[in-house]
Amino acid sequence: MEISTITDAIEIDVSHSFNSCIYALVDPKTDRIRYVGKSTSAETRYFQHISEAGRNKNKLYSWIKQLLKSDLFPKLYILEKCTEEQLSEKEKYWIKYLNDNGANLFNFGGKRHYHYSVKNLNSIANMFGGKLISQNISNSGGRPLEWLCLNGHGIFFKYTNEIVNGKWCSKCTKDEKIKTGLSSSEVANNRVNNAKEIIGEMLT
Repeated sequence: MEISTITDAIEIDVSHSFNSCIYALVDPKTDRIRYVGKSTSAETRYFQHISEAGRNKNKLYSWIKQLLKSDLFPKLYILEKCTEEQLSEKEKYWIKYLNDNGANLFNFGGKRHYHYSVKNLNSIANMFGGKLISQNISNSGGRPLEWLCLNGHGIFFKYTNEIVNGKWCSKCTKDEKIKTGLSSSEVANNRVNNAKEIIGEMLT
């Protein structure tokens, strides 16, 4: 039987459903953007979010569950179409952009995270008096990276989150404490303030 013989049947165009894109879930009551995600099929991912709301208990799914109890659904918007290879970078861009503009997204449980790059980490190291030795930071597996102090204290190891919190070469910190009379945390805070623009660029 041909579908054309069923007069009440309506064809749904799903060809656009399989484009890689960055999407947003929007509160139907306030029009506030609450979540940003990446997908090769935003519509499919949307209904996965709906079905997962009954099984997951994080802030995103608690919000969706509350909407469903009121017979409401999140709105789905496409923020940007892109290639599949661009998805991760585009998602990070949109999360940072929206958070910087007060969106308060549910992504990562509402917490903001750092997206590290060799360029930015090396810029911070230069401001602290050294440079980044490690170049393969994406596959570090949570291990500390290798840094070089240019004040004559040699190579040392620190985690990326320690660096963005102002921790650096322990010998430099000791010298700075003696010179200024500041505590270790005060020395670290001064470093963070000096590098805050670079550190802010990495915050998603």
